[in-house]
Amino acid sequence: MKNIHVRFEYEEAVENKKEILTTQLNVLQLLKRVSNYKKLRKRELITKNKIKTAATKLKDNLKELETLLPEESGEVHIERKGKRKSKKQETEEIEKSKNIEHQLSDIKERLAKL
Repeated sequence: MKNIHVRFEYEEAVENKKEILTTQLNVLQLLKRVSNYKKLRKRELITKNKIKTAATKLKDNLKELETLLPEESGEVHIERKGKRKSKKQETEEIEKSKNIEHQLSDIKERLAKL
């Protein structure tokens, strides 16, 4: 193997050294990010595993609960208390409240003038 020597000017040598150092810095930052990614990925997998085991436990508990509950016989009728308001009624109420607020502000202005 032959050794080859190359001569650089001082300014060129300084520039090359700067480039080498920035490249090393970039490589180190990349390694840091990769190790951080590995840690986060490991934590993610652990969390996913915990969620999976919790979901299977929940599923088993629901199955057990279903076996303990009595069976349905016939139709189930749910009676609702109170009536739902239609969108039209809701918008009318909003407009009434805005009107009341407007009237209140008018009265406050009149009082301030007196």
